[in-house]
Amino acid sequence: MWAAASAARAAGLDLAEINAVGHLALLQVMHGSVQEAGGLAASACDLIERGGWRNTIQSVAAHLAQALVHLERHDLDAAEEAVRAGTQAHDSDPEAAQRIVLHGVRARLALANDDAVTARYHLHAARADRNARLRVPALDQWLSLAGDEMELAADRPERISERPADPSEDLPQRVIRARAALAVRDLPLAERLLTVTGPAVLPHTAAAVEAGVIQALIADSRGQASRAAEFLNKAVTLAGREGIRRPFRIHAGGRLEELLHRLQLVNQDTTATVDALRPAMRAVDNAGSVEGLSDREKEVLRFLPTNLTAGQIAAELGISVNTVRAHQRAIYRKSGVARRSDAVVWARDHGLL
Repeated sequence: MWAAASAARAAGLDLAEINAVGHLALLQVMHGSVQEAGGLAASACDLIERGGWRNTIQSVAAHLAQALVHLERHDLDAAEEAVRAGTQAHDSDPEAAQRIVLHGVRARLALANDDAVTARYHLHAARADRNARLRVPALDQWLSLAGDEMELAADRPERISERPADPSEDLPQRVIRARAALAVRDLPLAERLLTVTGPAVLPHTAAAVEAGVIQALIADSRGQASRAAEFLNKAVTLAGREGIRRPFRIHAGGRLEELLHRLQLVNQDTTATVDALRPAMRAVDNAGSVEGLSDREKEVLRFLPTNLTAGQIAAELGISVNTVRAHQRAIYRKSGVARRSDAVVWARDHGLL
């Protein structure tokens, strides 16, 4: 792609250059540096606008790369605009692989907007009606990550954490499994998944930032304040350099805000980055609490101050023990606590009990 982009530029072939640079940007945002992807996408889009190539098929990759960059930076309005531009260009001359990426980007945008129904539709559409000869394993792996994001958003982390280990998983796959392990409080598994392995071809910067956040939360839950600060400092530093915000929004609530505040006190170099992260995190906090609990979770919550076991609560509600435990884990995650007694205190503070 780099050779094609350079040759096209030397020959003055704008469309070939736009196509190559746009695909380089997609590769970077999916598997490498968000900052590098942003620069490449901006360069391609500038050439698109100057040449009047906005609605050509060659411009689709650049538009979709730009949308993914905006999603990592939690700029949803800009991501929506880039998706519209990519859709319009794609519809002018549809292409199979780009259709898959387009649906994947739409699914991720829907998840960022907490719209699980739309996300599910686009993930299904990305896999449907394919030519039998179309093989896109890298895109299928990328789509499967979005599917896992949807399971976590629906409070079904056990569907991910109970999978058998796969030594071939890359960092983004291990991070999503570590998130699931953290949600079910399997800290040893989450820690093992994030243990550094061999070097990757590309740096996976967005996944590296989220890995650092998860490692900080694990260390904090074990009372390892210095270790938590070390992990979080690396994550914040990388996030500041790359302009990444999404992982902090995902893990907003609970202890993360307090850990970021402590980090600012001991390392003032992080102040500007942490201040830039807070608006998206606070939007999650303000939308959470009472409204963040489902009706069934609120029913389970009413039994937590009692001495009833999970089995007895299940019998009272007419559901399975596993379902009760899943709801309890969701309550703990949303309230940012680790124990039943702490969830009761939190619920009383928020007027739920």
